[in-house]
Amino acid sequence: MGQTSIIYLRDNIFDVIKLDGSLVNGLFTHANTTDIIASIVQLSKSLNLIVLAEFVNTEEKREKLHEIGCDYYQGYLLSPAVFLEEEDKSDTQQ
Repeated sequence: MGQTSIIYLRDNIFDVIKLDGSLVNGLFTHANTTDIIASIVQLSKSLNLIVLAEFVNTEEKREKLHEIGCDYYQGYLLSPAVFLEEEDKSDTQQ
């Protein structure tokens, strides 16, 4: 058996917990997803960690996550995927 996620939290140093997109996508389709995300957010805040939700592609999802206490987002609502080459070009044009 490998390490559980909780042991991983205890034994490693990092600043951000990322909510997997499959969990975030279930926000309105699985009854207990809101409670699971709220628990992760509460635990993360007590450990002074940032919670970043991926696959945030609608304002409705962003608002629900904000209500739960998650205020960092990644997804098409904010920006479509950008290829590294495009990002490099925009950096040199500034």
